[in-house]
Amino acid sequence: MKMFYCPIVAAAVLLCCNRNIYAAAPPTPSVAEARQIVLSYMTQMATQQWVCQTFMDFTRARPYTKTLTYQPGTRYIGIPYVSNHRGVELFRHNLDANKVYLGPTNYAHCLGVSCAPAIKVAYRNVSPTLTFTGTPNILPHARKGIVAVGNYQWEVDTPANATLTKDIIAASGTNAILEAYALLQPADTIAARTLSGTNIFGHARLVSSAPEVVRDSKGKINTRESWLRVTEQCGSFNKDVDYNTTWRVNKKYTFADLIAKHYVPLTLEEFKTGKLVPAEITVTGLTPAEKIPTQNKLQGEVSSNFLINQVDATIYDADGRIASHGRSCPESRQFDLAAISFDKDVTKLPAGAYRFVLTVKIGYGDSVQADYTFTK
Repeated sequence: MKMFYCPIVAAAVLLCCNRNIYAAAPPTPSVAEARQIVLSYMTQMATQQWVCQTFMDFTRARPYTKTLTYQPGTRYIGIPYVSNHRGVELFRHNLDANKVYLGPTNYAHCLGVSCAPAIKVAYRNVSPTLTFTGTPNILPHARKGIVAVGNYQWEVDTPANATLTKDIIAASGTNAILEAYALLQPADTIAARTLSGTNIFGHARLVSSAPEVVRDSKGKINTRESWLRVTEQCGSFNKDVDYNTTWRVNKKYTFADLIAKHYVPLTLEEFKTGKLVPAEITVTGLTPAEKIPTQNKLQGEVSSNFLINQVDATIYDADGRIASHGRSCPESRQFDLAAISFDKDVTKLPAGAYRFVLTVKIGYGDSVQADYTFTK
């Protein structure tokens, strides 16, 4: 009798022949672990390799993308700078075997992220309640899931989308902002909203390392000697590296750099409260074992209180080889399994014993939601 082998790593995988097994959702991480999840996801977005298939010209898309074009046949590092803010799983799902990007190519629909939305996409892996969309509502008084780091005056008497960070700094005092910089931790954020002419522009950076803080003999922070590192997505190519990227990974900035550009320190609300939301994943109406051999589509629905990044439906033969596989990257909280297409027609598989595994990926981790055998 041949034994089944499934190359899926899970904390605990239950196996029962011809029965659906619904596993628990991934465990709730500690705040320290959640910070690492955010940093890892941001790094994945920043380091994803891909090849441009057709010319993409974004020079007229925004005032800050005047030099941004992607050339066909060129290899890039980091998902594109665009306004259609999507996760790295969906971007990868639109790459062929040679990592050529096959998805939409105009600025509004191309898969990728811009600056603050990159942080939002990373944060949503550990927060189901986050609602900020970009720098216009990233500041604490917008109350969209981002709070201040440190003790400074962030409440100002202006609409959330019109607040300038220089006014926050003026109200708080430079020293309060510098001391708040000193409290930043990896996976916190710094953001600025500045006025240029009659237009407000914003930028946000994810902190990637704890600050190096240097003080004088009186305990005052030396702004030129104190620094931190960030990872950021920008609207132009990074001239400091010898490869094609709009990302700056672990870029070093001094406190003097940050205060001069009016950056204020921020963090995810859950990081400050220490109260991370437990994940919930349910699967209902899943195709039973006896129907798998007779249809090439799944039935059922997956739901979660977190965004579902990826769903994999895999059929293994008796030797543990993949006989058929389907994947979708819904980036939603509910997903109809009928949307998954198997790469090989299940009804045409040779007679024999098979194993079906359904894996759901959210920010906290992967969860095997069904694992059962069937015979064709």
